[in-house]
Parts: sequence; C-alpha cells; structure tokens
Amino acid sequence: MSSVFVRLSLSASSSGEPQVDSHKHWRCIPATIVRYNIPMKYSLRSLMIVVTLVAVVLGGRVEYLRRMAAYHEGESSKSGDPQKALNHAHAAGHFRQAMLRPWTIVDDSPRHFPIR
Repeated sequence: MSSVFVRLSLSASSSGEPQVDSHKHWRCIPATIVRYNIPMKYSLRSLMIVVTLVAVVLGGRVEYLRRMAAYHEGESSKSGDPQKALNHAHAAGHFRQAMLRPWTIVDDSPRHFPIR
C-alpha cells in the first residue's frame, strides 16, 4: 500500500497563537485517503487507442490526397486540351496543399480557368 506525506495545518491555541509541534508537522497518510485531483474519466489505454485511431485516419487521408495529386498531375501532362490540363494542374496543387493539413476539405469539382 502506498503512502503520501501530507503537511498538516497548524491549529491555534486558546490564546490565538499557533501551536507548532516540529515532529508532527508532516504525517504519512495512505494514498487512498488523500486525493490531489479528480480521478481520470478515461483510462490511459483508451486515450492511446483514440490517438492511434486518429493517426491511422489522418494517415489514410494523406495517402488519398497524395494519390489524387499524382492522378491530376498525370492527367494534366496527358491532356491535349490546354483548358483541361490547367484544371488538372490546379486540382493537383490543391491536393498537394491539403496533404500538409489533412483535416481540410478539397473541392475537386472541375473549374474553368482562363488560359493566359
């Protein structure tokens, strides 16, 4: 059984002066009695499971974004139409930027950009 050392408060005598007893200033109390904080609502094991699941989901999202960027880069190089090539290059750029922040939403709907 573990114990915790607790500093006891000083009591005042009838004259109003504190009574100091040097050898009884610190006491050893069982740890089950003294609680310094509120007990954890979730166990460390469940919190680690949640962190692992979030990491797996974000890792899968990054892989999806990488593949979509590679697809659009390939389509922009294969496309004979300059308008489609520009649209795919722009979409690839959006997917590459989203790889750095995988929680963002990428609008991959086709857009028409003017050719300069």
